Formats: sequence, C-alpha cells, structure tokens
Amino acid sequence: MREIFSQGVVLLDGGMGTRLIDKGLKAGELPEFWNIAYPESIKEIHQSYIKAGSKIIYTNTFGANRLKLKRAQKVSFLERFNTAAVKLAKEAAGDKVFVAGDIGPTGEFLKPYGGWEDKEFYQAFREQIEILVSEKVDLIVLETFSDLREIQIALQAAKETGNIPVFASMSFEKGKGGYKTIMGVNLEEMVQGLKEADAIGINCGGIYPGEAGEVIKEMKNFTDKPILVKLNAGKSKIVEGKVEYELGPEQFARDMVISIQAGAKFIGGCCGTTEKHIALLNELIQATAA
Repeated sequence: MREIFSQGVVLLDGGMGTRLIDKGLKAGELPEFWNIAYPESIKEIHQSYIKAGSKIIYTNTFGANRLKLKRAQKVSFLERFNTAAVKLAKEAAGDKVFVAGDIGPTGEFLKPYGGWEDKEFYQAFREQIEILVSEKVDLIVLETFSDLREIQIALQAAKETGNIPVFASMSFEKGKGGYKTIMGVNLEEMVQGLKEADAIGINCGGIYPGEAGEVIKEMKNFTDKPILVKLNAGKSKIVEGKVEYELGPEQFARDMVISIQAGAKFIGGCCGTTEKHIALLNELIQATAA
C-alpha cells in the first residue's frame, strides 16, 4: 500500500449513497444494511468504480459505528455490517485496487456541546476500526468530519489500532471568513491538528470542484503531506421528488482537474457523483499525465 505514495495522481471512487439511492435506497434506510440485505448491489457499485478507473475504493461503512447504529436501533448488526462491507469490497477489488475502511463521524457531540466524553468516542471508533483492520483493509479513511476534536480522536484510534495508512478529511463551506467547517474549524487548524495522518484533505461539504485549487493552495502553506480532494457534484436540489446535483460528469471532471493542477494527490467524487463522473475524471487524469 505504501508504494502508492510514490505514484502520480491516484483516483478514488465516487458516491456510495448516491448510487444506492439509484438502486432503491429509501429515505431513512441505513446504507450499511445493504451490505447484508443486498450484497450484490454493493459489489456492483464497487465494480463499476473499478471499471471506471478507481485505484482505491471505500467500504460501505461510513455510519457503521456504535453510536450511530444505536440511534437506528441496529447495534447488534455492527460487526456484520463492517465485516460484510470489507468482504464485498475485497471481492470486487481482487488484486487490482486497494480497499479503504471508511469511517464517518458519530453524529453526536462532545461536551460541552453534547453529552459525550472523549473516551466514549474513542471506544466507538476503536471498535469499528479494529473490525475493519482485522478484515484486512489496506487503509483507513476518516471523512466528512466537521469537529476537529472528534476527528483527532478517530485518528488516534486508527493510529493505535493498526500499522496501515490513515487518510483524514473534513467538510468545509466557503464564507466571508474563508473556508471553515460548520463547527468553525479553518484550514490551518485542520492541517495543524491532523499531523499524524498520512494524507489530509477535504470532502463533501459546500466547496465546488472549481474552488478546490484555492483550498489546496492554502493547505500547502501549512503542510507538505499528500492532499486528498473528494467533492460533491455541486449543490443538490429536489426535482420532481428526486435529488439532483448541479454538475454533470463532464463539468465535474473538468473542474476537478484544477485539483490536479494545484497538486492534489488523491482525488475522487462524493455526493452526486457516479461511475460516469469517475470515468471521465480518469480520462482527464491520463491526459494530464501524458
């Protein structure tokens, strides 16, 4: 896995939730439940991204931590959700691509904003990460965090669990005061606070692909670590009862090239992106490298 850091731009996958909605995921339904209810659908999504050119695919485990599953009354499925997700991803990947164990936030708040202690978050992250590592994921990805303290706890748990790379990314919005998460974390604070990560970056959130170059440039003022950019296909809207995103595959791919030019190492798509977005982005990566 470490050899990938010496290669050129590495293509990640696209949205998992977006593709599950296309396949029939209903509002309020747990995406992770599909790992055991509709395994072939999960595997097909992974295979579509691999065919499109992805070199790293994310397991369908974003919300499979104890605290999130407790709210959904599905804690008893925690191990099954995570082990099944890795199995499906690895079956799709074979020896062609790497599998990242995907970890999202708990959905809860640490004191003083909520009622949770650091150690409780640590235990929840550690539990999930231990399962993913035992199932032989190639790396851990922490993504879509807005609270620096929470992702630092997750990063600590990941670093203390296995000797594999850990990528860490947070979600930002652009405002009058620059780029910040909804919890008020700015880019410098993120970079300085996540020095132990093997790659650091941005995903999801309200940053357009065309704005990413500006973000990367600012991040490079504070770090020389590899930078990850995995963004949405613009903003979403409801059209005739369905969620649609602003940027089609062509526009998304063209705009994401800005990230390559600015020096991003790992790039891919988040909400609203499909294998079509990733395939066109792959074509542009190859053209840029030629």
